[in-house]
Amino acid sequence: MKNFYVFVIRIILGIVLGIVLARIFNPDWSILQGAGLGVILVAIAYLMDSLKKRKK
Repeated sequence: MKNFYVFVIRIILGIVLGIVLARIFNPDWSILQGAGLGVILVAIAYLMDSLKKRKK
């Protein structure tokens, strides 16, 4: 259960960060595009983490 809570918190923070980054660097983007950017950033973080664990 703990892993699920960590995942949900990371998704929420990723969406918020994506919206903020989209508003700062590309103000023409909608909130949904910023949220999509946040989801992509979280997915990339999980991918990099799995690649790091695979190397060990």
